Amino acid sequence: MKKIGLFLIPLFFAVSFLSASYHSNMTEEEAFIDANASFDKQDFDAARKSYSDFTDKFPLSKHRAEALIRLAEMAPTIEEAAKIYSSVIADYAGAEPEALAQAALGKLYYASGDYTKARGYFDTIIRKFSEATPAGESYYYMALCMYASKDYDSIDGIIDAFGKKNFPAYKNRMQLVRADSIYAREKYSDAAAAYKQVIDAADPKEKNIYMPAVYFKLSDSLKKSGDTKGADIVFSDLKNKFPASIEAKGLTVEALTVASPPAEKPATGIFYSVQVGAYTNKKFCDYWEKKLNKDNFEASVKKDGNLFKLSAGKFGSKQEAQKLKDELLVKEKIKGYIIKIAE
Repeated sequence: MKKIGLFLIPLFFAVSFLSASYHSNMTEEEAFIDANASFDKQDFDAARKSYSDFTDKFPLSKHRAEALIRLAEMAPTIEEAAKIYSSVIADYAGAEPEALAQAALGKLYYASGDYTKARGYFDTIIRKFSEATPAGESYYYMALCMYASKDYDSIDGIIDAFGKKNFPAYKNRMQLVRADSIYAREKYSDAAAAYKQVIDAADPKEKNIYMPAVYFKLSDSLKKSGDTKGADIVFSDLKNKFPASIEAKGLTVEALTVASPPAEKPATGIFYSVQVGAYTNKKFCDYWEKKLNKDNFEASVKKDGNLFKLSAGKFGSKQEAQKLKDELLVKEKIKGYIIKIAE
């Protein structure tokens, strides 16, 4: 047995050397394909290492920007993601990768509630990359930031500018933000007309998960503008078309935010949680959710537009949430932040 053991030791090192040699001797294309394969298989630990090794070994590669953006998507914290995206912005100024990184940063700061900073990134895309891929989406998120900041008077201008560009996507979503802003200003007759436009323009082939809330607010707008009969008809349509929705069960309008997907339960109290990330990549968000749940951190995901927000814990006090925030930093190396939620 000793002889077999002595034989296996050098064999093990020989195999390890050959494996390491194989990876180190990969061509640029092979290395990038290898990293993408790990990413597609959701082996994110391997993908992060492969993309990182790739950017180090091939700093002038045509795939470098894409690799960096993938690394940023997989970053466990906003701070780490922002650092990578900022390097893309600096290294690819004026090119498509800069536009993609600007948009990603804007969405991250929108998800974290820093609407002023988010608007800065979206404004850059609108001014500097008006024809780039993320331009239409940036107009939409700019409108969302204005809505969230209660800057209702600026929303009409950004939506009109969006309309002049004739983007194929986000048209009805933009109309929804307009309707919400009119509703927020208590112009209920105008809000009812705007919500009707959203319903009429909705594509039945799409999921339109926000539609129950649209019907609910349309009903409420009609009621507040004095059209009680019309309000009852719309609410009846809501119950027939979306019987399982919380809106059909009569959740109060004050608890609804149409611009973002509604909560799954009626509001019954205020709780505190720790948001640990906001991702454009659902697979990576799912990866972290499973990891945190495995480590008993009670993680959950909420979709907000094109982002997936990952949070951990739910507490009755801010102090308890702070303890979890500190624990996440020590055990998972995640720098989260405390958010208030109503359920």
